[in-house]
Amino acid sequence: MRLRRLIPRYSLRTLVVFLLLVTSGMGLWWRWEPWVQGCYLGYRGPSPHSIQFSGDSKRLAVVACIDTRTAEGEGEGDPDSWAGYDFRPNAERLMKRTVFDVLKGREVGSETWWEKPADAGRFPFDPKAKVSADGSREVAFVGDAEFRKTVVRDLRTGKELAVLGFFVPPPYRGGFSGPGMDGVIQGAFSSDGRFLAVTPGTSVHLHRRRRPEWWWGVFYLWEFWLTAAFAGLFLWSVITDRRRLAPER
Repeated sequence: MRLRRLIPRYSLRTLVVFLLLVTSGMGLWWRWEPWVQGCYLGYRGPSPHSIQFSGDSKRLAVVACIDTRTAEGEGEGDPDSWAGYDFRPNAERLMKRTVFDVLKGREVGSETWWEKPADAGRFPFDPKAKVSADGSREVAFVGDAEFRKTVVRDLRTGKELAVLGFFVPPPYRGGFSGPGMDGVIQGAFSSDGRFLAVTPGTSVHLHRRRRPEWWWGVFYLWEFWLTAAFAGLFLWSVITDRRRLAPER
């Protein structure tokens, strides 16, 4: 009799609610990070020179170039994607623009052209692309020449809000660098703030935003409210069982 008094007695309802609470808690933990990497876009070519989202955030244009006087970029990416192009002494760069469907993560079109010195800057790098449309956040690449991480940073406080990934930076190429550029590492927010594209080297990574990065952003997750509801229900069920199923003295 004394042993039975030491063992708590709960109903099947409490057990079921407890299992639901654990499940929703695991779902909340799984989706806690504000950014998730959606996919690696199937980009084939040299290190991107410029990346830009369309106004409706449904397309992403990746522009790459080769300096034909120095063969800058030759041998990067997939060599087959640049095979068959002859270097022209009277043209400065061979340009290629590849357009991707952001929602489906696949290529929808591409074009190539020769850019003469007089036409240089048709697709310049825009340093403002690293800043979100509302001006509250920026994408930054923190680290040294051997190892870096991609972060989303609060422009007001400078605090890191999210870490998107780690990578080994590509070698510096002066022909592709300029004001606002970090070697060939670039980042761009979509106009609606839902997507972020970064280009560490010859690959293009597309990230999708789940929630605001600040502490109150967790309130945007339905898993949070579901976990809170199950927690309250579990507490009520435990108290009810303790009163109803408590062993008689």
